[in-house]
Amino acid sequence: MSAVGASGWAVAIYVLIAGLLGGGGSPSPLPEMILQASGIVLMAWVVAGAGKARKPSRRLVAVALAVALLPLLQLVPLPPSLWTALPGRDLLAASLGLIASDEPWHALSIAPWSTLASLLAMVPPLAVLVAASVLTAAERTLVLSAVVLTAMIGVLLGAGQLAGIEAAYPYAQTHRGSLVGLYASRNAMADHLLIALLALPIVAAGAGLRRWTVPASVFVGLLFLTALVLTGSRAGLLLLAPVLLALTFLVPSRPTAQNGIRPVFIFAPVAVVAAAILWFASGRSAVVDRFVTDPVGRAQLWSDGWAAIAHYWPLGSGMGTFRQAYLPFEGRSALDYSTPNRMHNDYLELALEAGLPGLVLLAAIAVTVAVAAVRRYRAIPDLRRETIFAAMVLVVVALHAIVDYPLRTMALSTFVAFATGVLFNANGVVRKVEHNA
Repeated sequence: MSAVGASGWAVAIYVLIAGLLGGGGSPSPLPEMILQASGIVLMAWVVAGAGKARKPSRRLVAVALAVALLPLLQLVPLPPSLWTALPGRDLLAASLGLIASDEPWHALSIAPWSTLASLLAMVPPLAVLVAASVLTAAERTLVLSAVVLTAMIGVLLGAGQLAGIEAAYPYAQTHRGSLVGLYASRNAMADHLLIALLALPIVAAGAGLRRWTVPASVFVGLLFLTALVLTGSRAGLLLLAPVLLALTFLVPSRPTAQNGIRPVFIFAPVAVVAAAILWFASGRSAVVDRFVTDPVGRAQLWSDGWAAIAHYWPLGSGMGTFRQAYLPFEGRSALDYSTPNRMHNDYLELALEAGLPGLVLLAAIAVTVAVAAVRRYRAIPDLRRETIFAAMVLVVVALHAIVDYPLRTMALSTFVAFATGVLFNANGVVRKVEHNA
């Protein structure tokens, strides 16, 4: 790692810390505050200290600013004549009327403090997003090593969880009885393992593909596959299929120029063993039952959520205000002592909180990222495996977001931000342009 500079180490350490501390979600505010504060320092480091040779991608900076601008605009105080005319503000106006004779100025968000918290939660991923575009290939590999390392730590911690050791669970609110690793949710741990599986071939290639690399990588890959089954995450098991397919393209198939070693990852045996693991795991009634039942009640959440979306359409209720916006529309059949924390569909939740502007922004970012991925794949043949890795991370998380909320976990949002930043990496593009010139 002689080519790794200070910026590379800073980003890798930050991603390592995010993997260790960012798995609890909003019920664990202290670790998130640490990541947010250090994220501001990281962003300042990259923007101010990268130097002329390491300027962040302008398109990526524009994406980061657009993402941050949305909640900022929702926090701007509006006069009573304006905010009371917005869709869905009748209940808020009536509530404020009970405690004040005159209607005060109010933000577009129905709960500004929740929107401010949502804005602060964006700091870690946005910092890594911008930072990833200025790293060298060796530095990017180092960051991926941090992702793999935290996955291994999570698996070791998960062994204690499955053994019934209460102290092995890092968070009080969690899925007990399942392997959750460094997370509160089994689904988040499954996503981390899938991302680590995608990163493993690149990390192995960066290690120089020595004699120990192939057997060690196969062992770690099998460990991750086994842990994925033990999470009991239905989405994680289903998303394993495209990940295994992507590994056929990520595993190097030609000798390297450095040492001529053919880095065969023995994918076929790994796939066979993985299939066997899944087959035997199907005998675990808990996993099978979760495939045919809906313990979270997603159908009810989505049905009631549509009513809330229609009420606040087209401007939304404000980022981070799901609970305040959703609860008045919760159906009687779903009422109990629990309170829904998410809609278990990031797209529907975005439609509720950000309305039409949020969906337009998401579509614009998706197109921008897709174009960047295609351009990078075509322009830099030597880095195609890295481009496939980054694109697959986004695909996996985008698919999982249909039934869950992976980006609401700070560790996963940081990993996804890194993968996105890789697609805009200015160093690779510049080198290729200069080579063609």
